[in-house]
Amino acid sequence: MEYLEKTLQIPKETGYSVRTNWIEEHKILIEICGDNSVRILANKEGLETLAVHLLTLAQDGIGKGMHVHYDVYGGLEEGSCDVIIERG
Repeated sequence: MEYLEKTLQIPKETGYSVRTNWIEEHKILIEICGDNSVRILANKEGLETLAVHLLTLAQDGIGKGMHVHYDVYGGLEEGSCDVIIERG
């Protein structure tokens, strides 16, 4: 099996907000399906953007309750539902 190796820039964060860097040309659509499941449809740049956001939340020094809020005003495609990913 061949693996892709890529270096991602993960911002160091402190305080209460997590900086959300968005990779240019990203496309992310998040929707709730009829069977009560969630579908995330993203291009390559969108998937890399989500990966950076998740890795940022996973860093040491990021406290419980820190979160990233996704909506159509903050990077998602029109028709997406709001999503909050929070560090527990």
